[in-house]
Amino acid sequence: MQGSIKSKNQFTFEIAEHICVLGKGREDGYTKELNYVSFRGLPPKWDVREWNSDHTRMTKGITFTGQEMKTLLEAMNGRAILPADCGGNFCGKPDGKTQAKKDTATA
Repeated sequence: MQGSIKSKNQFTFEIAEHICVLGKGREDGYTKELNYVSFRGLPPKWDVREWNSDHTRMTKGITFTGQEMKTLLEAMNGRAILPADCGGNFCGKPDGKTQAKKDTATA
Protein backbone atom coordinates (compact mmCIF):
# COMPACT_ATOMS: atom_id res chain seq x y z
CA MET A 1 0.00 0.00 0.00
CA GLN A 2 1.62 3.25 -1.09
CA GLY A 3 0.81 6.82 -0.27
CA SER A 4 2.30 10.23 -0.08
CA ILE A 5 1.80 13.37 1.93
CA LYS A 6 2.91 16.44 0.01
CA SER A 7 4.82 19.11 1.84
CA LYS A 8 7.88 21.28 1.27
CA ASN A 9 9.93 18.08 1.17
CA GLN A 10 8.09 15.25 -0.57
CA PHE A 11 7.06 12.73 2.09
CA THR A 12 6.29 9.25 0.85
CA PHE A 13 5.49 6.02 2.58
CA GLU A 14 4.70 2.46 1.63
CA ILE A 15 3.11 -0.06 3.95
CA ALA A 16 5.21 -3.08 3.02
CA GLU A 17 3.17 -5.34 5.31
CA HIS A 18 0.11 -4.79 7.48
CA ILE A 19 0.62 -6.83 10.65
CA CYS A 20 -2.45 -6.13 12.82
CA VAL A 21 -4.92 -3.65 14.25
CA LEU A 22 -4.07 -3.04 17.90
CA GLY A 23 -7.24 -1.14 18.75
CA LYS A 24 -9.47 1.80 18.04
CA GLY A 25 -7.86 5.16 17.43
CA ARG A 26 -8.58 8.35 19.34
CA GLU A 27 -10.31 9.91 16.34
CA ASP A 28 -13.39 8.52 14.60
CA GLY A 29 -12.46 6.21 11.73
CA TYR A 30 -8.86 5.70 12.87
CA THR A 31 -7.29 2.47 14.11
CA LYS A 32 -4.03 1.96 15.99
CA GLU A 33 -1.94 -0.47 13.93
CA LEU A 34 1.33 -2.34 13.78
CA ASN A 35 2.73 -2.25 10.25
CA TYR A 36 6.05 -2.69 8.48
CA VAL A 37 6.50 0.66 6.70
CA SER A 38 9.04 2.31 4.43
CA PHE A 39 9.20 6.09 4.82
CA ARG A 40 10.88 8.30 2.17
CA GLY A 41 12.06 5.25 0.24
CA LEU A 42 14.24 4.00 3.10
CA PRO A 43 14.25 0.38 4.30
CA PRO A 44 11.04 -0.55 6.16
CA LYS A 45 10.76 -0.30 9.94
CA TRP A 46 8.23 -1.63 12.42
CA ASP A 47 5.69 1.14 12.94
CA VAL A 48 2.97 1.75 15.53
CA ARG A 49 0.56 4.64 14.88
CA GLU A 50 -3.05 5.47 14.10
CA TRP A 51 -4.28 5.37 10.50
CA ASN A 52 -7.52 6.36 8.82
CA SER A 53 -9.50 3.62 7.08
CA ASP A 54 -7.90 4.03 3.64
CA HIS A 55 -4.37 4.64 5.00
CA THR A 56 -4.03 8.10 3.43
CA ARG A 57 -3.73 9.93 6.77
CA MET A 58 -1.77 9.03 9.90
CA THR A 59 -1.03 10.39 13.34
CA LYS A 60 2.35 10.67 15.02
CA GLY A 61 3.72 7.29 15.90
CA ILE A 62 6.83 5.38 16.78
CA THR A 63 9.10 3.29 14.58
CA PHE A 64 11.47 0.49 15.53
CA THR A 65 14.41 -0.96 13.65
CA GLY A 66 14.61 -4.74 13.52
CA GLN A 67 17.07 -4.76 16.45
CA GLU A 68 14.89 -2.41 18.50
CA MET A 69 11.83 -4.60 17.90
CA LYS A 70 13.83 -7.69 18.89
CA THR A 71 14.92 -5.96 22.11
CA LEU A 72 11.34 -4.89 22.85
CA LEU A 73 9.98 -8.40 22.31
CA GLU A 74 12.71 -9.92 24.49
CA ALA A 75 11.95 -7.40 27.24
CA MET A 76 8.22 -8.20 27.06
CA ASN A 77 8.65 -11.98 26.92
CA GLY A 78 6.93 -13.58 29.88
CA ARG A 79 5.30 -10.41 31.16
CA ALA A 80 1.58 -10.41 31.76
CA ILE A 81 -0.67 -7.57 30.65
CA LEU A 82 -2.01 -5.67 33.65
CA PRO A 83 -5.05 -3.39 33.91
CA ALA A 84 -4.44 0.28 33.15
CA ASP A 85 -5.19 1.24 36.77
CA CYS A 86 -1.90 -0.32 37.89
CA GLY A 87 -0.15 2.88 36.93
CA GLY A 88 2.82 0.97 35.56
CA ASN A 89 4.22 0.33 39.04
CA PHE A 90 4.31 -3.46 38.73
CA CYS A 91 5.39 -5.96 36.12
CA GLY A 92 3.12 -8.98 35.83
CA LYS A 93 4.57 -12.47 35.77
CA PRO A 94 3.09 -15.51 34.01
CA ASP A 95 2.37 -17.17 37.39
CA GLY A 96 -0.01 -14.32 38.27
CA LYS A 97 2.34 -12.82 40.85
CA THR A 98 3.79 -9.35 40.51
CA GLN A 99 7.09 -7.84 41.39
CA ALA A 100 8.15 -4.24 41.71
CA LYS A 101 9.68 -2.78 38.57
CA LYS A 102 13.43 -2.28 38.68
CA ASP A 103 14.65 1.21 37.94
CA THR A 104 17.18 0.55 35.18
CA ALA A 105 18.37 4.16 35.25
CA THR A 106 19.88 3.70 38.70
CA ALA A 107 20.69 -0.01 38.56
